[in-house]
Amino acid sequence: GIPSKCLILIYNAAGDYITKMTHDSSLKGERNWNQIPDSIVGEMQTGLYYFVVVSQTASSSGATQNGSFVIVK
Repeated sequence: GIPSKCLILIYNAAGDYITKMTHDSSLKGERNWNQIPDSIVGEMQTGLYYFVVVSQTASSSGATQNGSFVIVK
């Protein structure tokens, strides 16, 4: 359930920046992503990660949502 236009930032458990994605689709409230971001070498490891979603829609520009997710391999 992400906004139709938004910026998604991913951080690791230490708070280090991992990657940034843009989402621009009014048809889907979800975003697929590659686990091999440009900012690190190799696949993302098992662990806890945090996300920040920043809305870029006209009605709620700048509104943020945040949360966490776990990658288990």
